[in-house]
Amino acid sequence: MKHSLIALSIAFLTTAAKAAVEYHDIKTSDGTVIQTCAQFPDSTQFPGARPAIMINWGSGLYDYCRDRTFQSPAAKALVARGVIVFSNLKRGIRHNPKDNTFTTDLTVARSADISHIKSDALEAFNFYTHDQRINSKKMAAWGGSEGTIVSTFIALHHPDLAELDLSSTMIEDFPTLYARQMYEILPQLLLQMFDKESKGELTKDELTDSFLISGGLDSFDVIDTNHDEVVTEQELSADIKRVISRSLKNGNDTFFLSDLGGKVTANWVNSMLKQNPLAPQILSLKMQVYMQHGTADQSTSIQPVYELQNEVLQQHKSNFHFHYYQGLDHELSADVIWSIITSLGDRLLK
Repeated sequence: MKHSLIALSIAFLTTAAKAAVEYHDIKTSDGTVIQTCAQFPDSTQFPGARPAIMINWGSGLYDYCRDRTFQSPAAKALVARGVIVFSNLKRGIRHNPKDNTFTTDLTVARSADISHIKSDALEAFNFYTHDQRINSKKMAAWGGSEGTIVSTFIALHHPDLAELDLSSTMIEDFPTLYARQMYEILPQLLLQMFDKESKGELTKDELTDSFLISGGLDSFDVIDTNHDEVVTEQELSADIKRVISRSLKNGNDTFFLSDLGGKVTANWVNSMLKQNPLAPQILSLKMQVYMQHGTADQSTSIQPVYELQNEVLQQHKSNFHFHYYQGLDHELSADVIWSIITSLGDRLLK
């Protein structure tokens, strides 16, 4: 795919001197400016074009350039071995390298749905394919959670990708996945947080209106539909369902942008509810595909991954590799994730 972006590039060197973290402003095809970040190995130690991995983290309005990627010792170790690591920030997010902070333009962020997130990541990937320091034949993508949708999208547009790695893959249809996360797991977590005496219910002193309203939920009295002065898991679930339905209809982001809602937007949720199934897209890929999933993952069901593996076996496909982590949940663990990405880097270096 020909590169058609306008890059307004400014490189900032870290005080570590040998490994440079660069931040680039890229003007996308619809005129929106997004920010990318990349860390390059020391060119004197590793001359010539190097392998590169694009990192696509999960959902939420976070500064992944700061919070997970380039401040990770594992990422620095990967770069120290001669592998380039890069990513892009979502619309509305900007990293300030001078003081290592970030800002969020909610007006821009609210306009983005999953199609923008995918296309922006693809344009960022395309930008780096033209960097002469990168070996374009040794480029790979890793994705986790929402990032598996993004990385698969990149792989579909780059069939020459060296490898695709997907952790905690969102194969399950989103309406089912989201209903479980919001109406089952979230009420259970709220009970765990506030029900210190394990009574199976919460009083108004335990579940305060200030907490509820700040998270975009209704007041205690509204949630307590039978007026018995306690709130149960079922009542919490019912209120969360009402709030989400109302918020999606009205485009209200209060709940979604809170920690309870996952720091996403109503626009994002609405677009995810209409996503095409991911499994057929993954199954069509010809490059090497590595998939990892925790057996205790409640957020993204493991069952569709098993079903995809069975389909791979039935079709006698040899380019798929599955690994299951016993007892690990959706987040896996930082050590596991970086061991996955490090192994990907090792294969690129061969």
